[in-house]
Amino acid sequence: RCGEVIEILQQSWQKDRIEFDGSIYKLSMDAAPVKPFQENGPLLYFGGISPDSKELCAKYCDVYLMWPEPEESIYATMQDMAKRAAVHDRVIDFGLRVHVIVRDTEVEAKEYAKFIMSKFDATIAEKIKHRTQDSKSAGVLRQDEFRKKSDIDDFVEPMLWTGIGRARSGCGAALVGTPEQIIEKLNRYMDMGIRSFIFSGYPLIEECEIFGEKVLPLLETMKFSKNRL
Repeated sequence: RCGEVIEILQQSWQKDRIEFDGSIYKLSMDAAPVKPFQENGPLLYFGGISPDSKELCAKYCDVYLMWPEPEESIYATMQDMAKRAAVHDRVIDFGLRVHVIVRDTEVEAKEYAKFIMSKFDATIAEKIKHRTQDSKSAGVLRQDEFRKKSDIDDFVEPMLWTGIGRARSGCGAALVGTPEQIIEKLNRYMDMGIRSFIFSGYPLIEECEIFGEKVLPLLETMKFSKNRL
């Protein structure tokens, strides 16, 4: 089903008409209503660690989006995905979805991690976690497994804190440290080949402002012309 949806999207982005006769979807329609601004359509980000998910991404998508894991595990996944894409004569990019806790000192950052979990109730958290449809997905279960390997403070490696995964499904870890430590970690990821990042924090707006003040000025990001939309 997912593969057919992607093929339909790609037709709608690249052709004047959608003509699709699949096992699930059968469509014949004008593509004008869904023509995108971007030539050939936007980049397709895709995540999933099951073999079928990886194969689908390798065949169709532009960016393989990962959740935080120890660096060795992330790099092994990237190598696997690059090989899968090469089978289809394709090259894909890599992205990372991760939470961030950044403070002026490492002590402050770790203290805030403890603070946001200070009212944690395992029973309630388990109920909330399983309200989502992905709570038993391969990706979430993998996040849970890495958390089991973490230390007493829920760090699975320096600066990578898995405690947040106790209270939610999906992305279950955060980068925790000073602005300089966060930048160092991001540079390590970029050296591995990760090109895109999706960051968040709790509370969302407040942590976004802190990240924008303390980390963003230190990052070399894409620069656009003033005349470019």
